[in-house]
Amino acid sequence: MKLLLQQMLMNCLFRYFIALIVGAVVTGTVAYFEPPRGESLILLVGIAQVYIVGTVIALRYESILRNTDSS
Repeated sequence: MKLLLQQMLMNCLFRYFIALIVGAVVTGTVAYFEPPRGESLILLVGIAQVYIVGTVIALRYESILRNTDSS
């Protein structure tokens, strides 16, 4: 039981780590190519949140997202 809990925790932490990396890379790329404006910070925070949460969901429910059965 303890091993199973540790394995789930590691998978969860790994997913969160990957999601943070994806969010940072996408946000950093957008920040690099866009000129700074007054609303830039709030937009970058929003972009980071969307990509981080989206990546966590995509990694967690990968099998559902890859299912091609339309029924």
